[in-house]
Amino acid sequence: MVPLLFDLQKIVACVNRGDVSSAVLIFAVPCGAIPEYMKEREMRALIDRHLEAEGRGDVDGALAVYTDDVEHDVVGFPDGLHHSKAGARDFYVQLTANFLAETWSERRRFVTDDAMILEQDMTGTVTGSMLGVPGRGRRITFRMLHVFEFRDGLISRENVWIDGASVIAQLS
Repeated sequence: MVPLLFDLQKIVACVNRGDVSSAVLIFAVPCGAIPEYMKEREMRALIDRHLEAEGRGDVDGALAVYTDDVEHDVVGFPDGLHHSKAGARDFYVQLTANFLAETWSERRRFVTDDAMILEQDMTGTVTGSMLGVPGRGRRITFRMLHVFEFRDGLISRENVWIDGASVIAQLS
């Protein structure tokens, strides 16, 4: 029989932050048996900081929530896959020079212990070009699917799928 050891400080911390379900789990299983996962609100706060910085054209702010070895993959963009903050920086410098993100609305959200998937509508102005098509200052709206994974309290992977056909149709 496995003795149950309780971490009273963890239980109290969970209760104090309103996370009673985690407190019950910590109390009900042997201490250390539950891995430490980020909470949905912590994930969402990182994503919001990232998207807001991106919308302001703040490349450093957008990168601040990434792990150093982040996998940044924008499917459909030329040279869209990078495996470091430096590679992601190159992408965001190019993106923010050509597209000003204005608003995004959430259609659906799916959450696991270490990932969040967001289906969104993005609206912004194409000041340069996007997907090889000149924007001429046009405002466009398109669907996106973000897959965010988390490690050590930061975003370790961002996989982005965009509705490229809609972008091209609105710019053509």
